[in-house]
Amino acid sequence: MDTGEAIDRAMGALVGGALGDALGMPTQLLSPARIAELYGQVEDFVAPAADHPVSKGLAAGSVTDDTEQALLLGRILVVSGDRFDHARWVS
Repeated sequence: MDTGEAIDRAMGALVGGALGDALGMPTQLLSPARIAELYGQVEDFVAPAADHPVSKGLAAGSVTDDTEQALLLGRILVVSGDRFDHARWVS
């Protein structure tokens, strides 16, 4: 695999993960019954319920700390080169 293809695949994985994170953000930590009660079936970006335990106040389509951590890890992997620098991850 050439470098351009590897970058395209990595970007696709990050974008796909961010989209999934944003779609799932309003439902995280909620039971299936509560999700159905609040949203029915989530098929688009929606804002979380006003009393959501962790996502309240976020706009529809917002990503969570899961995406932020994936991007941070990606940056660390790029700058670490051939060997993962665990000190960058924990600091």
